[in-house]
Amino acid sequence: MGRISENPTISNLFLVDEMTIAVICDASHVLKLIRNLLFNKGMIKMSAWWQNYFQLESNEIRWEVIEEIVKFQEKHECKIAPKLKAKTLERGKNHFGKMDVGCALSVFDKDVASCIEYMVQHHDYPMAYLTTAQFIYWVAHWYEILSCLYFAKAFSLEKPEVYAEVSEFLELNFPLFFASLEIYPDTKKPHAYAD
Repeated sequence: MGRISENPTISNLFLVDEMTIAVICDASHVLKLIRNLLFNKGMIKMSAWWQNYFQLESNEIRWEVIEEIVKFQEKHECKIAPKLKAKTLERGKNHFGKMDVGCALSVFDKDVASCIEYMVQHHDYPMAYLTTAQFIYWVAHWYEILSCLYFAKAFSLEKPEVYAEVSEFLELNFPLFFASLEIYPDTKKPHAYAD
């Protein structure tokens, strides 16, 4: 069996006639991969640089925060993140659910990030939850751009300010953010945030 070295190098770039070619997965598959990674590992850490940039208390992005949203919303009639339900999280645990874009979209929705912020600001949930909210927001924003869900985010030189914002996010901020994430093999453990 093969063995991965301590510092594997993975690249989606190759050269053809001295031209750099990049292989890019479609946004829906990448979204599912990110959702499944967070579910399987339980925790991902963002770099200290991004933690400071976003002014966050913690650098831990945790799946348990998503589960807490479901519990929180079950107690309230009005749902801030109506697409995120216990049934959806349960479906995402099996093989076919992990391949379902809907399961990933229910997690990576800006309403989910807003719900976490609301829970922290108005219901005394730990400030550390905001790291997960920021991560969810950024992934949702990235998906909105790449999937062209909204005309306002479409690439067009008719709106240079939107074009510049979207280009900067896709070319600089998002790749640097994802490249700095730390993923550990043994993070799927119960964890309670310290107050």
